[in-house]
Amino acid sequence: NANLVIVHCNDQNCTGDDESVTSPDTSGSVGYYPSMKLDSSGFPVIAYYDVTNANLKIIHCDDVNCAGTETANTLDSTGDTGNFPKLLLDSSGKPVIAYQDNTSAAIQLIHCDDVNCAGVETITTVG
Repeated sequence: NANLVIVHCNDQNCTGDDESVTSPDTSGSVGYYPSMKLDSSGFPVIAYYDVTNANLKIIHCDDVNCAGTETANTLDSTGDTGNFPKLLLDSSGKPVIAYQDNTSAAIQLIHCDDVNCAGVETITTVG
């Protein structure tokens, strides 16, 4: 269904039929090329490509299963951008994302100013 899907296994081998499966973003064809890290509380932070809108998006889950009231934030919506994101968290838990901008054929970098990337983020072209 082209949604962003999170599977949280309840055992090391992901066996059984009782794993947590959630879809925190279902707004079109989203969730391509996800890059995920866990914050200091063990909550997922996921950067991904929204194919429908050709944008870079991020979600910072508010629980380990990403089953709460998550908000997907669009980080870059200039042209066709956001392919192949690579996500890291800095020492303060703020996301740092490198990704491909297909419109300009450049590599872009965003260093979020808060842990949810909900502010005004600065985009830097690095290559």
